[in-house]
Amino acid sequence: LPSLVECYATIGTPSRCASAREELERFEAGLATLPEAQRDAVMMSRVMGMEYAEIAEVMDVTPSAVRGLVARGLSALVETLD
Repeated sequence: LPSLVECYATIGTPSRCASAREELERFEAGLATLPEAQRDAVMMSRVMGMEYAEIAEVMDVTPSAVRGLVARGLSALVETLD
């Protein structure tokens, strides 16, 4: 997690920073509930900004399989975070 100084500099107020940190912690907890392949695919796609073809090479699967992993992972995250 970012330091408080970095958070304040980016977000502005202590209360907004605290709220953002809570959301990040919820997101990280949600990611931890996903199966490893889904978690890796979501992280590479949504956090690292990698293309499905790149992820497919790293994971040694097809781009179509990556799309499925990301879709299922995101769906599970939405359910977890709601």
